[in-house]
Order: sequence, then C-alpha cells, then structure tokens
Amino acid sequence: MTVHEYGLMEDVVGLAMEEARRAGGTAVSRILLDVGELSFASKESLGSAFLALSRGTILEGAEVVMADVAGRLRCGACGFQGSARDAGLEESEGFSPWLCPSCGSPLTAMEGGGLVLREVVVSMPDPPP
Repeated sequence: MTVHEYGLMEDVVGLAMEEARRAGGTAVSRILLDVGELSFASKESLGSAFLALSRGTILEGAEVVMADVAGRLRCGACGFQGSARDAGLEESEGFSPWLCPSCGSPLTAMEGGGLVLREVVVSMPDPPP
C-alpha cells in the first residue's frame, strides 16, 4: 500500500461513514467506487488501505466494488481533448503537471481524475418491538 492510495481512501472512508451516519445506519455492507484512470491509483492498494482504515468502524467487513473510469483530458489553450494515452502520459507522470502534447499548456481532467464514491449500502437498525 502506498501513501497515495492511503490518502485517497481516507477521504472515501470519511465520506462513506458520513453517509452511513446521515442515513441512520448501523453498518455498511458495500460501497461502490469509481477509480479514475488519471488518479494513477492501484485497486489492490486501495483495497488494502480500505481494510486498514475501516477496522473498528461501521465500514469494517464492507465489500468494496471498484469500477474503472477512463481519463479524459482537455487543454484550455488550444482545445486538445483526449485520453491519457493520446496525451502521451505514463503512470509515472501521475503527479507531474499534465502538459498538452500540441501546445505545451497545462491539461485539465474532464473525467477519470480521481475517486468517486457512487453508493454506500447501509444496514438499518431493527425497529423496536
């Protein structure tokens, strides 16, 4: 597990716990998570981070379902739009500024730039008898 994935998952765990509390749940059985290609995050490391961070919380034991989301980049200067591959990005460049292959200006992620918590499946307390 890397510090990168641990930090990303800290945010997801915090949001999921907030959603579960808001819903009045006693436990979470599953979370659905979109993993953006441009987050350059390892699903395996995200899963390990979730196990560590959820221990002793209402998220402990929850299934984490992760879906891949393709990255789409855009250049505000020249209008270039494309995938990470179109822009010539490698995983090792995940933390570097993304530069347009056409004009060298900074690129902005339009899709697939991070993690998105899509759903939190919450178990509700039993009603009083």
